[in-house]
Amino acid sequence: MVAELTQARDIKDRGTLARKMNNMLTKDSFTIVPLVDRGRLSAHSNKLGGVALNVWDTELWDLLRVFVLRLVAGDSPLRAD
Repeated sequence: MVAELTQARDIKDRGTLARKMNNMLTKDSFTIVPLVDRGRLSAHSNKLGGVALNVWDTELWDLLRVFVLRLVAGDSPLRAD
């Protein structure tokens, strides 16, 4: 069908083929196609506090709550407690 779609010249024929392909993918096979891919990689420094990363918002949405942590001499920001 994809090859047919690339060869179709009439807009109505292209629309009909596209609808058939869409129905094959969604209606006939009950496949759920996500409309938006929100997955992304986010990180922040261990020297910052108040950071709440959320893939549904931008990383800057809550910037006013972010603060710099105070490290005691000899503490490593990479140390896991």
